[in-house]
Amino acid sequence: MIHYTNGSLNATVHITMMDENGYADGFSLAILDGEYFADGPGTKYEIALHENFFGAIQKEP
Repeated sequence: MIHYTNGSLNATVHITMMDENGYADGFSLAILDGEYFADGPGTKYEIALHENFFGAIQKEP
């Protein structure tokens, strides 16, 4: 999907797998401007999302 959107894809995907007893397993992934976040929308993704809209996060002196 990243290839076909020329590296501009933004998405979060949550997959939940069920069996006869209910929840069996699940996982998440996220993509921001074509960058893949295998852990889903976690801290690295949240920082990248913020910086994508507002610029680099400034560290306090």
